Amino acid sequence: MRSGWLEEAQALGCAAVVTNYSVLDADVLGRIHAAGMRGLVYTVNDPAEARRLEALGIDGLVTDAVDRFSPGDSTAD
Repeated sequence: MRSGWLEEAQALGCAAVVTNYSVLDADVLGRIHAAGMRGLVYTVNDPAEARRLEALGIDGLVTDAVDRFSPGDSTAD
């Protein structure tokens, strides 16, 4: 994430930050949530990665693997 990304999102009045899943970790998601925004990621096609993000408290994810994930379901196998 580039320098100033959170401040820019706040200045724009964003309700959420949507980013590639590979740059999201507990610190980044914590900062997003502390700022009162939701954190969403794309494109998560690996069930193990989806479980990692779910454990972090992600608010939503985008996937191409609709055969492996059902809307609203847990990512548990």
